[in-house]
Amino acid sequence: HGGAMGQVRLLYRRGKHSIHIPITVLASGDAAAAYPLAMALAPMTLYRLAVLASRPLLRASAVRQARAKRQAALADIRAEAERARRENDAMRRDVERRAAQEDKVGGLVIRNARLGVTRDLSPEEQASDVPMFADLTLALQNCVRKSELRMPAGSKAKLAGAFDPHPHATAHDRVTLRIEYWFNKRRHEVELPADAEIDLPQESHLVRTAPAAATSQAKAGRA
Repeated sequence: HGGAMGQVRLLYRRGKHSIHIPITVLASGDAAAAYPLAMALAPMTLYRLAVLASRPLLRASAVRQARAKRQAALADIRAEAERARRENDAMRRDVERRAAQEDKVGGLVIRNARLGVTRDLSPEEQASDVPMFADLTLALQNCVRKSELRMPAGSKAKLAGAFDPHPHATAHDRVTLRIEYWFNKRRHEVELPADAEIDLPQESHLVRTAPAAATSQAKAGRA
């Protein structure tokens, strides 16, 4: 119908990998007239492709760098873990006594609190004698006041009985704090970014289970 169709092939190459992007341009005139337009669009297209293609490489590079820094800091991490262990031993009796008092009145009891990364661990990390997670159960229970735990945003590694098992973690590591606690004799769970504010208890953290009657009816129906 008087139009012409032309095609421009863009090439993005990184190392051994290359991406060919054919771009078809429909022009009102001939294909030669469409060529300058395609060339004008090519730099921005190549830039966006380069950013997209480099993201996985940058992420993998950041993880490798974090692991290398952690490897270099193993002695310091071991020392911090040992310090936290001694502090936990020193305060354990008093903290557990106060936790028992909370439990009697249906207050806030931290059952388990663990700080660590959510990504898959490398074989070297799995085999390492350096802890990949920090147990913050006593450290958080020690901060409970009147059945509440209120902590501002910031590192929890400075608490008595706590330490940071990943001082060189990147955003890609996603270091989180997972807390299981009881309040009003009911189980609650929450997972937060490591440096997030803590505000417990919260109704939204309640682990809801199916009522016993409903469960029995469901089993009877399947039978």
